Amino acid sequence: MRIFPEIIETRQVILSAMKYLTVQSGSSKVTVQMLADYCGISRKTFYYHFSDIFELSKWIFRSELGLLLTENFSESDLVFLPEDSRQGYPEFPYYARSIVGVRQLDGSLFFKLFYSYFEENRSYYKALFSSFSDNFSRYACQLYGKALNNDIYFILGGRRLPSDAIKQLSCYFVNGTILGLVDATTNTKRDLRTIIPEEFPNLVHDALSSTINASIRQRKNAFSFFES
Repeated sequence: MRIFPEIIETRQVILSAMKYLTVQSGSSKVTVQMLADYCGISRKTFYYHFSDIFELSKWIFRSELGLLLTENFSESDLVFLPEDSRQGYPEFPYYARSIVGVRQLDGSLFFKLFYSYFEENRSYYKALFSSFSDNFSRYACQLYGKALNNDIYFILGGRRLPSDAIKQLSCYFVNGTILGLVDATTNTKRDLRTIIPEEFPNLVHDALSSTINASIRQRKNAFSFFES
């Protein structure tokens, strides 16, 4: 999809204004009229680009994180949404899948970048979450639920688990990641880059692999018992 330079420029102006006004006033007080006045544009121009303030906040998250991912990962590692996805913005990568072996994934760099991004933009996101924490958490959980669900199938590598178990497993890890981030951003002064300890850089995928492998072994042992 081709995006004309003037559209990119206008969106960047709106982005800068949204982040500034949110930090200064709190996102609940930022209105379309405030943004339009600050940017020197009309409300009609804003609505040409975004349907509402929350849609703008999603675009800020996706575009800024997407740029970071593009700069730090090879193209083959980048994960995009399909064109018709309800989560929107298929032009931006939202995740990176680093394959390091048979049934082995390394998510350490992705999560390092993910948490660093929020730490570097903490004032903005702390203010944003005060108004949109539930909406943002729901959006992010749906977004990354798809990614981790596919990671689970990769780790399984043809082995089988019940589909409900796979869905519950991805929900568990995604909810812990996103809700933990929102809580740490809004309710603590903790450096968000330390959410995953340095000693366990690949914590999410190591834990996924261990859980899956333990379940596979348990199922095999159960069937072996009935066969003996």
